[in-house]
Amino acid sequence: MSFRRKLSAEIQQQVRIRANFLCEFCHASKQWQYVQFTIDHLLPIAQGGTDSLDNLALACFHCNRRKTDQTNAIDPKTEQSVSLFNPRRDRWNEHFIWSIDGLIIHPRLN
Repeated sequence: MSFRRKLSAEIQQQVRIRANFLCEFCHASKQWQYVQFTIDHLLPIAQGGTDSLDNLALACFHCNRRKTDQTNAIDPKTEQSVSLFNPRRDRWNEHFIWSIDGLIIHPRLN
């Protein structure tokens, strides 16, 4: 059985403010969500991650559920393992772009 300690209210607030109350993965606004955002460990505790501020990100329900405890995924084009987007390391605008109507996030193709 794993024991999960709760992050302090101060750390949780620092994560929310740093993220400007947006999901750090899809940039959805916390204001319009029906499920409370969670604090995600970018490198999961089970993989040696910590509760340090630089390992935490604000995540909406959908992004957190899709990411789960993964840090890599298989690129369907190259079939190679690639790192998932990490908001502490990667710049969102270098990886993604919104559709003209603002409803869909598209990957930027290099």
